[in-house]
Amino acid sequence: MDTTLKRARRQGIAYAIRATLVTEVAIAVLFFTFMLAVTSSAQMFWDLVTYLGAANVTIFVFSSLLFAFLVGRKAGVKIMLRKKKYAWVGVFSSLKVVLFSTLICCLAALLLQAAAGPVENGWLLNYIMKPFAWVAVLCLIPVSVAGLWYGYKLKSKL
Repeated sequence: MDTTLKRARRQGIAYAIRATLVTEVAIAVLFFTFMLAVTSSAQMFWDLVTYLGAANVTIFVFSSLLFAFLVGRKAGVKIMLRKKKYAWVGVFSSLKVVLFSTLICCLAALLLQAAAGPVENGWLLNYIMKPFAWVAVLCLIPVSVAGLWYGYKLKSKL
């Protein structure tokens, strides 16, 4: 394999994982700050994390890192070797990571619920549509900004 291809993949992976971690931490801090400002108590934030479940949060974090690895490899090659527009590749790559991670997390929650007992009516709304709606509302702007930063950093490595 060509060393420039290896370097592009390696740079794409490194920056994608870094952008994913920074974005996840930033969203968590912003959401925690918002909840603290609205309720004047950190308890509501912890209640929400408890409601979501530690397993779902863990699955989301690990799946987002896995997808950042996979999508980052291709994005590094697209930006550094094929000279694609860094802004579009960065934004779409970051959105792919979040959407795929959300899908994995939703499916895991649905399977955990199905293993625990019968799935309730309205499972499509509760386990698929609502999480994607919340992700769209809470993550669209921060993830797009992180994708722009990611694409720009890869372009600057040329």
